[in-house]
Amino acid sequence: MIYSNTIFEEMYQKNAITFDGKTGSYIVGCISFVGALLAPIPLNMFGRRTLLLYGQISMGVCLSLTGLF
Repeated sequence: MIYSNTIFEEMYQKNAITFDGKTGSYIVGCISFVGALLAPIPLNMFGRRTLLLYGQISMGVCLSLTGLF
């Protein structure tokens, strides 16, 4: 969140994206806000320990696959 404006602005100047840095930061902020609002739903359904366990396992698998390929 801190450097997103700078990163998006540099990408905009290199014509890698079609929106400027300010708009990109707004998009990141809105998606983070929606994620924070929706996060309690799976927390109440599964519990913290289950989400932590499966989250860590899935991140490890994804990182391993990224390293492999």
